[in-house]
Amino acid sequence: MSWLSDLWKGPPANYARRPLTISPALIPAGAIILTSTSTRNLISWLIREVTRARVSHSILYTGGPRLGTIEAEMAGVKEDSIKSWLNDKTTMAWVWVYTREGGLRDDQRTKIVSYARGCLGKSYDISEFLGFALGDPEGCAGQEICSRLTTEAYLEPAIQTSAKSPAETAPGDQMRWFQEHPDEWTLIAVQNVKP
Repeated sequence: MSWLSDLWKGPPANYARRPLTISPALIPAGAIILTSTSTRNLISWLIREVTRARVSHSILYTGGPRLGTIEAEMAGVKEDSIKSWLNDKTTMAWVWVYTREGGLRDDQRTKIVSYARGCLGKSYDISEFLGFALGDPEGCAGQEICSRLTTEAYLEPAIQTSAKSPAETAPGDQMRWFQEHPDEWTLIAVQNVKP
């Protein structure tokens, strides 16, 4: 299980050397934010272990005056401000921000954000989350998990964020896709949020 011991070494070496920090004002609307939390968070740890990834959560940045985000978490799909969790130094460990190489057109951004906003209030799909643990993710209609939400939002303007179907995509699958397709995706920020 060497991959498990590598989880807390931070981002890949070629990214960790970049002096990048997160400035919400510079993040374009439509960016995908991938995060990992501290070892005290059992859900995050379980997702990372099962999916063999460094990240456990996927968030859509909607921007605007509120510096908004839309995410699916255990309490359901909600819209919040990036500041609310970026300042949470009790659990947040690493944050990676990816955007489309060359940016998004306005019509693409509108479709992505509109799709995500249409999911607000949906409940979290605990069966799909457990399905990852059992190796058979199968979602329930009308419910969401974080990576399916961001993957499906990007499919609205036909932009791929994973090699897998939305129901089979974990946050780690998105990170692998972004890293394997640098001509399509750009890492614009990496930050260790821990003091």
